[in-house]
Amino acid sequence: MLPCNLLVPGTGQLFRGETAAGRRLLVTAGGLLAGAFAGGLFLGSTGASDVAAAVGVPLLVVGLGGFFTLGAVDAIGTFTDSADAFPQGVQRDAWNARLRAGLLLQVAPASGSTDRPALGAFVRARWSRLSVAADGGTLPGLDEWWVSGGAGARLVKFGDLTDAAGLWLEASVRHDGVGHLGFEATRVRVTLQSTLPFGVFSARLGRVTSLLRLGLDPTWVRYRAAGATNFELPVSGGFEVRWALVDWLRLYFGYENARDGLVGGNYLGFLGVLFAGVELALPAQWVLDLRALAGTPAGFFATLEWRL
Repeated sequence: MLPCNLLVPGTGQLFRGETAAGRRLLVTAGGLLAGAFAGGLFLGSTGASDVAAAVGVPLLVVGLGGFFTLGAVDAIGTFTDSADAFPQGVQRDAWNARLRAGLLLQVAPASGSTDRPALGAFVRARWSRLSVAADGGTLPGLDEWWVSGGAGARLVKFGDLTDAAGLWLEASVRHDGVGHLGFEATRVRVTLQSTLPFGVFSARLGRVTSLLRLGLDPTWVRYRAAGATNFELPVSGGFEVRWALVDWLRLYFGYENARDGLVGGNYLGFLGVLFAGVELALPAQWVLDLRALAGTPAGFFATLEWRL
């Protein structure tokens, strides 16, 4: 990590644990890492490589995600001189928006199709304690599509800066039809998500937000030709660090270990994606989101959405 006391007085003490906020952050990071590595050691001792891949990977992702989140906050805090704990750029960020509706274009391999972009649409709404979401999309010209819907409830609130900051329980149902490959998949996802704007710890870090996710993905796969059905219960997880560099520009990066064919994973495998992106706030509450993916699949997202 970079030394945080070079340009910002007090930030170095924060991340050395010399303040109450710093101690809470260090204990949280230590707990995440200890839990992740303990889980990894336990799975490794079983000798079951498939179990280790399905469960160990997301456990390690969440643990390391907490560690890298604090490292990113450390580096950003070094060069931050803002004293605003909740600036406009954070108020309009994706995790905090009351309403989001938009269109999606993905240029990436999906289910073995490398020459066609995926098109989709989505809507998300959030209140102080509840949230709902729905989305769908297709690969034009192929028998491949998806539709999903879900809801969430806030279990714990983090501070008084925003109702969106807290520990959320989220559940969704998604159905994928992949006719040209001969199967369909239905997935139920139940996830805990921690949404933490670091302004609750220090006003100088108010432009940085951390999201950590961990959940279960009960999945039923039906093979059309054989008429057979397969059931799997993988663990999903990931982390994301968001930085509202200025009010109209937000940067983010993270990792997602999931089963969504058009988001990460390959329907029946355990691989996920590293991602990084940029959001540009446009006039009239429009937002352009550009994201690069490295993993399964590798590719590019472009999203245009209206955000309130």
